[in-house]
Parts: sequence; C-alpha cells; structure tokens
Amino acid sequence: MSDEIEKALAGAFEHYNNKKYDVAEQWVSNILAPNPFHVRALHLGAMIASERGDHAAAQSRLQTAYSKKPNDPELLTTLGDIQSKQHDYTRAEMAYRMAIQVAPGMIAPRQNLAFILARQNLPTAAIREFDILIIMQPNNANFQIGRIYALRDSGQTELALKAIEALGEGRMEKGREALLKAQLAMDLGEMDALAGHARRAYLEDDKMGAQALTVAVQGLAMAGEKTAALSTANDALKETRGGPNLMAAAGRALYDLGYEDDGAQALKKGLSKFSNAPSILAVQAEKALENGDAETAYILARKALGSRPGDNTITPVFARAALAADHIEEAMIAAESALKISPNNQFWIAVLATGGRLKGQDYKYYYNYDQFVRPYDLTAPVGYRNMAEFNGALSKTLNNLHGYKDAPLYQSLRMGTQTHHDLRFSDNPVIQAFFSMLEKPISEYMDAIGQDPKHPLTRRNSGKYRLSGAWSVRLTAGGHHVNHVHPQGWISSAYYVDVPDEVEDETAKNGWIGFGAPPLDIPEIAEPELMIKPKPGRLVLFPSYMWHGTLPITGDKPRLTLPFDVIPAP
Repeated sequence: MSDEIEKALAGAFEHYNNKKYDVAEQWVSNILAPNPFHVRALHLGAMIASERGDHAAAQSRLQTAYSKKPNDPELLTTLGDIQSKQHDYTRAEMAYRMAIQVAPGMIAPRQNLAFILARQNLPTAAIREFDILIIMQPNNANFQIGRIYALRDSGQTELALKAIEALGEGRMEKGREALLKAQLAMDLGEMDALAGHARRAYLEDDKMGAQALTVAVQGLAMAGEKTAALSTANDALKETRGGPNLMAAAGRALYDLGYEDDGAQALKKGLSKFSNAPSILAVQAEKALENGDAETAYILARKALGSRPGDNTITPVFARAALAADHIEEAMIAAESALKISPNNQFWIAVLATGGRLKGQDYKYYYNYDQFVRPYDLTAPVGYRNMAEFNGALSKTLNNLHGYKDAPLYQSLRMGTQTHHDLRFSDNPVIQAFFSMLEKPISEYMDAIGQDPKHPLTRRNSGKYRLSGAWSVRLTAGGHHVNHVHPQGWISSAYYVDVPDEVEDETAKNGWIGFGAPPLDIPEIAEPELMIKPKPGRLVLFPSYMWHGTLPITGDKPRLTLPFDVIPAP
C-alpha cells in the first residue's frame, strides 16, 4: 500500500510541477480519501489548493497535517507561504519565525521572512535576516541585493552605495542598478547625478528606465530645479531606443510639470509608435479623469486592460474611472477580484465601499466614523513641561528637515513640502520622544475598534502594532491634500505640530481634515462626511482605506504635521 501511495504522490507532484493543478488535485484527493491523515499528501494537497486559489482548503489541510506532525519546519514554511500569498504578512511572519525556531539552519523560511519584512517597509528587521542569510550563503546575490534595498529604505544610503560596489559587476541587472543609483542619488540630494542614472536605466530596461525617469523628474522638481526636470523628460522622449513605458512616464512628467499640451502630444506620439501600448493608454486615462472626463478615462482604461488583463498598474485607474463614469458594478467587480489576491490592499476596500455607497448600500460597515475615526489630544513626553514646549521643539526639528522647495509630483500633497527620509530612522531625540508618545493612543484605538474576523479593519487587529512609515508635511498658502487612501497601510494618522490661526473659523474650516469624499467628480459624494479641526498636540487615527484630504489654508502661516502609518505586529 505504501508503494502505491508513494507512486501516487510522485505523480501528483509531477502534475503540480507542470502547473496542471486540477489534475494534481484529483491525484492527491484520491490519496486522501482513504488516508485523510497522510501528512505528506496533506502537505502537497495544501500547496496544490493554494495554487488553485482555494486558500481555505490549503490552510485546513496544513492544520490537519500539523496536528499529526507538530513543529515540522516544512509545514510551517508552507503555511507562511500560503498566508504571504494572501498578503496576510502578520500570520506569515509568525509561521516563518516558528519554522526558524525549529530549524535555524533552514534557508527557505528565513529567506521568505526577510523579503516579507522588506515588503512591509520594515527594513531594519529585514537587514537582520539578510545578514544571517549572507553568512549561510555568501555568494547568493539575491540576499545581497535584498540587503542593499533594506539599507536604502532604512536611510543608510552610504552603506547601500558601498554594498552595490562590493556586489561586483554583473550580479544585478544593469537597469535595476541604474534605477537604484538614481534613488540613492535623490536620497543624498545629488541632483546633478540624477538624470545620468536615469538615462543609463532606460537605455538598459524600459520598465526600470521609466521608474528611474520618474525618480529623476520628481527629485529635480522638488528641489526647485524645474527647468532641469523638464529637460530630463524631453531628453527621454528623444531617445530612439526608449520603449512604451518610458514614453508613458515622460508624457506623464510633462503633464505634472504643468506642460499639459506637450504631455498630451507626447502620449499621442507614443500610441502611434507603440500600437496603443497599455502603459500609455493608462496615463491618458488618468489624465482624462483628472480633467473631469470620466467616460473617456473609462474607455481608455478598459482598452488598456483589454491588452493587459489584471495589470495592477492599470486596474486602479480603471476602477476610479468606472466609479466616476457610473459603471459602478464594473468597479466593484474589479475590487472584489483584486481583494481575492490582495485582501489587505486599502485602495480596493475603499473602492468597494464607495461603490456600495453609490448603489445605496450600507457602506457604514466600512465608514463607521464614530468607531473608526478617533482624535486624541496628547500629553507631553518626559522632559517637557507641556505640549506647547514639546511642539515648539518638534517644530524646529522638523522645519530643519524640510529641505525641498516644492511638493512631490505624484502624491496627494499640493502647495507645500514633504520630508524625504523616513522619520522612524531618525536619531533625533525630539522625534524619538514623539514616537514614545504613541503607545497609549494606538493601544486605546486598537481596543476601541475591537476584533471581528470578517471586517477588513478589525480582523487584522492583533493587539500589537508597528510603524510602517513616518514623515512630515508642511502646507503653505493654498496648501492641501487631495482626497486619497494609503494602499499599504492599516491605520493612518495625522499629528498636528503647528496650525495657523485660520483653522479657528468653524465655517470656512481651512486646514481641517475631512473624511469620506473620494477624489472623483461625483457631485452626490463630493463633500466630506466628517471634518475634524486640527490643533497642536492632536493626533487623529483612522483606517488607511478611508478617503481623507484637507481643505486648503490661505494665509502665510504654515500648517505642520507628522503623519505615520501603522500595521499589525505578530
């Protein structure tokens, strides 16, 4: 009997390796029918079920196998892999760490842990794992490259550059290396080097080059060098070896630099040259949507998706256009499909809630303002007599970090500046004192929202948290945030350091934060449903999927904030 099972397992595994998952499922089901507790069959069956998208069956089979063979590192690693595929990184991390505890010398769980930590923007934790992996496999370029990105993300720019040089020639794709060097040049404020790195990237690789061009144009524009940014975009358009992604990025850059006619013409030429390339159609759709032409945006985005179904750079544009053009059902279908693959993506939760609202459904399940939007007026940390003294010190510290002259081109900020480096990694004692103030309000927030295994916010509530990013924004006259969400977050925030006197006008509400209005030209849902008045020392916590933005300030006194995002911790 055991020989027959071994042969059947080998056959099932061969079909699995050949990606014939339905056939493999039939084979493994035939084994499990008379042998429901066969650990290896359950393990392989879980892997097959995961590939077929049946994550419930995958986890059920693994749990049964685990009950028969506790603390098996291979079972734990597969469990982590399945949870990671569902973007449930908190539980995946727990599974990988358990596997590592049982088998410290096993590569797979530690490797997968390192990369999901990096994906969650937890670079210091990722570096610790990459350091061990490199000791275990010194010649593995993927581990060394992963460590380089984590160094960059943690603000260790010089060490990242040294690690690139130590990596050696030919161990990273040239386009990727040029893109990374462009990003590091921006981190260092070396604006003279930006365009050169971008050009090297797009001569090697169209997709990497498009990203590098975006980095270069944005960096130059933020530094106040808009002539150089314009020249960089135009030079990319002249490059005969450039591909459709580069053309799309250059056309978008011209739009965002204020040269809309030139941008439109560049995109039109790109479509002619590259036969209706989806990346160019998507930018055209995005710009049509921004200009209030929702139906044209919808047609363009749908055409782009026809050439590249499911592309996660196109589907968000399509969904917003479909909502604005009253193709609500299509937007909701797109959201439901995306959430099956990435259930924690906050943008798609927002689309689903907005679609439900437009259809007259009870979207308050998602947008329960009383329960989910909570202000906290903080008390001063140790060493400060009161919040006025603390905010004064924090204001001085943050203002010194606002080195750019203009807002990022591709974010929600308008008329203001944003710090570039992640403030989590600052060693400034005032900034660290700020982070020390957050334990109490975040813990209270998690207690207040509760835990419901079916709700997209509360099902992730582990009672523990990590910060996944922190930055500062300074709004100047006319400054505001357009309505947006934080796609990779869980809980988002606004902390007010300085606010202008004009916020006291409770009729105009200048500078107030508003919730519930999407960034779409849909009159019936265009106004915020909830607005909260900013004041120094006030922290507002809310779901990352909740549309939020600010009304513009009008005076000369800036509005200074220190927002951050929170994700669950295991």
